This record gives sequence, structure tokens and C-alpha cells, in this order.
Amino acid sequence: MSINEYADEQIHDWNTIVKSAVSMELRVSNTEVQSTIEMMEKHGFKSKGLWASMELSEHTVINFWKKELIKDSKE
Repeated sequence: MSINEYADEQIHDWNTIVKSAVSMELRVSNTEVQSTIEMMEKHGFKSKGLWASMELSEHTVINFWKKELIKDSKE
């Protein structure tokens, strides 16, 4: 399998995972919190909470749920 074929397969796999997910929990650098929330909202997720990472300082854990599963979501 070539590098491009492998990359295409990975993209396909991750696309399937994101489309099938009902929730996700991501740990991101504190400097990337807002951009991560914006990116996830673009893909149909809404932030439902965040807290400081206990394992890594300077990181935040963000809990996301699919927008259609959140009653107060406007979208």
C-alpha cells in the first residue's frame, strides 16, 4: 500500500468515526480550546463542558455531543 493509499484509508476511517460518534472527549492545549470548539461545531458537535486536564498541565478536556442530541441546541 502506498503512502497516499494509506492516507486516504485513514481519512476514510476517521470520517466514518466522526459521522458515527454521538459524543467525543478531546484534550487540547489551552491555546487551542476556542478553535477546537469552533471546528467541532462545524462538524455537528456542541461543547457540553470543559475542565483542566489532570494529566497534562496547560491542557483542557472538552466534552462534545452531537447537536441533535442536545435539547437546548438551536441548530
